[in-house]
Amino acid sequence: MHSSKGDKPSMMGSNIEMDSYQREQETGIKPHMNIFSGFTMITGMMIGAGIFASPSIAYRNVESVGASLLVWVLAGSLGLVGALCYAELGTMYPSNGGEKVYITKAFSKKLGMCFSWSTCLLALPISATAISTVFARYVANLALYDPAVDMANQRQAPEIVVKLIAAAAIAFVACVNGLSSKAGTAVQSIFTVIKVAALILVIGIGFVFMGKGTHLTNFQNAFEGTSKDFLKFGKAMYVALFACSGFNNLNYSTAEL
Repeated sequence: MHSSKGDKPSMMGSNIEMDSYQREQETGIKPHMNIFSGFTMITGMMIGAGIFASPSIAYRNVESVGASLLVWVLAGSLGLVGALCYAELGTMYPSNGGEKVYITKAFSKKLGMCFSWSTCLLALPISATAISTVFARYVANLALYDPAVDMANQRQAPEIVVKLIAAAAIAFVACVNGLSSKAGTAVQSIFTVIKVAALILVIGIGFVFMGKGTHLTNFQNAFEGTSKDFLKFGKAMYVALFACSGFNNLNYSTAEL
């Protein structure tokens, strides 16, 4: 606790980063996130487009329901461990920047800056492209969906349309966050609630069918036909871990809480 309202808390290491109290005292900028918006940031990033697209890819690689479920349990367990580690790091170093702060404190400013540049130039753009492309493909194919035609024969949206929708989605998110930090937080919260509702709906429908005793044949001899190719398991784990990623995003904005 602070000794008085005007006192500044002691720094833990380098003074390049500031926690929320220090930033408010020195710049007058107040944190704009609360517990709910922090929760929706993590949840919204983890429950992204990948969670809806990855299961089929993982299943095609391992080639059995049982092995696919094991892949998802392992990926979820690793994601939980990662989230707990980042929760500890975020409380130890309550500064914006995420991994850049931790690498700087553990190694050097140069390595921290290298990480920031590689993240901004490669990791984040690639991730945004992948997520927006999945989103765009779902939106475009939904617009062309014909209830009278079976799924195998549905029309597929042209690639140029998918790319335009993906680019528009990225531009929309960028504009909202550039307009106002509070607007970005509000949009994040709204879309998170929608995605969680959609996920609960999908899971609920699955349990309803299981309760009726239908569509249970896949759970009989669940490991039958499992692929013996180790590389395919690696691919399945990759897409599952991609879907479980996102638990580190709140650490980039810890000082906003």
